[in-house]
Amino acid sequence: MKKVVIVGASSLIVSAAELLDPAEMKVVGLGDLREDAWNVFNENGDIKESFDELPVMPVDLSVGFEPDVIVIAAADQGTADSLRFLVIKAGFMGDIIFLDQLMKQFSVKGAALRHAAERLAALGVEGSVAELGCYRGDLSWQLNVLMPDRTLHLFDTFNGLDSLDLNEEAKHQPNRYALPGRFADARENELLARMPVQEKVSVHRGWFPESALEL
Repeated sequence: MKKVVIVGASSLIVSAAELLDPAEMKVVGLGDLREDAWNVFNENGDIKESFDELPVMPVDLSVGFEPDVIVIAAADQGTADSLRFLVIKAGFMGDIIFLDQLMKQFSVKGAALRHAAERLAALGVEGSVAELGCYRGDLSWQLNVLMPDRTLHLFDTFNGLDSLDLNEEAKHQPNRYALPGRFADARENELLARMPVQEKVSVHRGWFPESALEL
């Protein structure tokens, strides 16, 4: 996973940060030309020791996060070129990528998950979270990261698609890719190993909803 700083001068910065695929790129800070957007300084003008949110700072300071990649989020080429000059002048020697080159790294699913987690927290909704059919955990680990204080229940047969489900599905919308045993290469121990907050994860092997009766 690559460390990324996004630089720009508009709301495009935040949009890009939300859309980047968290499995490929971790955004560690934002460099913004707009002084009123900075949140890294205390009342004395010194840089804070810790941040409660994603740090937003002057473009030249963002280079100090030592990112692997700097993404330039600008709507016009002139601004993009100016930002590129600024990060190079600040001493950055890594990869510089323009926003239009990053479309393949965008993840609408990841952005939707982040918004859902933020909304649940803002509304004070309590409870656990669950995923039904988690395969190798590409979605599960993101749920675990975004909601680390919630118990995450993962349900899977670990034997692939079950004929009980496929027979019912075929009555409504046949799917030639849905075959018994597909995805049977999932492994419970490998799934759990991918979870960043393993103590909050509970794996339930078996056919759902029978596997949820214990809850």
